Amino acid sequence: MAMVGERAQLRIEREQSFGIFLDGGDLGEILLPRREMPAKWRIGDLVDVFIYHDSEDRIVATMKAPLVMPGGFAYLRVAGLTAVGAFMDWGLPKDLLVPFREQRERMEPGKSYVVHAHVDEDSGRIVASRRLARYLDQTPPTYREGDEVDLLIYGKTDLGYKAIIEGKHTGVLFADGVFRRLNAGERTRGYILLVRPDRKIDLSLHQELGVSKRTFKQAAGALFRQRKISLASDGMRLLE
Repeated sequence: MAMVGERAQLRIEREQSFGIFLDGGDLGEILLPRREMPAKWRIGDLVDVFIYHDSEDRIVATMKAPLVMPGGFAYLRVAGLTAVGAFMDWGLPKDLLVPFREQRERMEPGKSYVVHAHVDEDSGRIVASRRLARYLDQTPPTYREGDEVDLLIYGKTDLGYKAIIEGKHTGVLFADGVFRRLNAGERTRGYILLVRPDRKIDLSLHQELGVSKRTFKQAAGALFRQRKISLASDGMRLLE
């Protein structure tokens, strides 16, 4: 069944000068604008589309993939501000709205922020929020020490960096275990160090080496001086 905020395979029903109409089931006919149409098509063909609202608040389809699917987190740029909120560039003709009530701080044009995209229960439209905590999974995490996980960096504290784990939970990369600069919006692989009784999660960017940060830096410095490794902003590499 076709739903706003999801991809679906929909059948082409008819053509108009401004596009083709797809069978959206309970949503009725859904327009795929001419600029979005495939190069070759026939009535009755199935097309894979994403369903959302256009700038005129009509349910429409696009063959493009948004930079974030509803239910997910992403690092997006503010394309502009209006009286209702900030609009983020998410790769579709109509930008993604972050209403003022969903902003933790006043967002600025040109800057990028980690947001959560979702279908608003009241309006049925896709919106985004900077209030990330309310969209994290509240069920007890089942990770084990050493599990490799996907991380999205979204903030910095006195302790280190905050990261969203597998798009569900949140954890901390402690500063004394991070050997390079991390930026908000960066996606990286990491490891579970510890799931605490209070469900807080400690993270690492590497498997435990059994050495302190100071010792690691001294060893890395020695290898660099011997021209056995190269150093860069994204880490170090072994030289042949």
